[in-house]
Amino acid sequence: MSRFSKHKEEWGTFLDVKNWKSVTEKKVRGKRIIIGTVTDPYNPLEEKHRRTRKVLEELSEIDCAVTIQTKSKLVLDDFELLKKMANVKVVISLCVLDEKIASDLEYELSVKDRIATMKALHENGVAVVLFISPILPGLTDIEAIINKCGKYASEIWFDALELRNEFRSRILKYIKESHPNLVNLYDKIYRENDQTYWKKVKEEIKILCKDKVIKDRIKIVEE
Repeated sequence: MSRFSKHKEEWGTFLDVKNWKSVTEKKVRGKRIIIGTVTDPYNPLEEKHRRTRKVLEELSEIDCAVTIQTKSKLVLDDFELLKKMANVKVVISLCVLDEKIASDLEYELSVKDRIATMKALHENGVAVVLFISPILPGLTDIEAIINKCGKYASEIWFDALELRNEFRSRILKYIKESHPNLVNLYDKIYRENDQTYWKKVKEEIKILCKDKVIKDRIKIVEE
């Protein structure tokens, strides 16, 4: 987003509050609108500005499908609105169950809160997607996450860790400092472009798919 907004500040330290007259019904009627594919629509300042709620209120009056992707429990603030929408699902992304690793990489977004959010949405009739993303080589335990959270999801998606620009150097530095035993693995994947690890991950997912309960809900999201 820095590329489009021309911000010079470090990623994650700036916020632009969006304003609009109204959603153009003609543009969205009959389509699926996905909210939060680049930045989280429920960052902490949503509590003050309520921009995500505003757009959801407008979309709720239009015949369209809505997908919300977030890591935040703040989505529950709009719980009553979501229940009224005819075609909505909430995608909750999770890459590890370990709170320390999650806090290191995701600005202290609680794993416990995300699981509780999935549970609350599921138990009250809002469709949930468990998005295992990004899959961190050597750190993401796919089966453990599914065993813990899969029961709350109507779909399960997967996405591999990609390393670009400054994010690449930050992650590789973190691995070197916090998980030195994984340095060789990350070098093979991200410096030598060795795809062996990802082939093993795909095979693991195929094995998990043999369980019929999981099979019907798995979607592999790839670029």
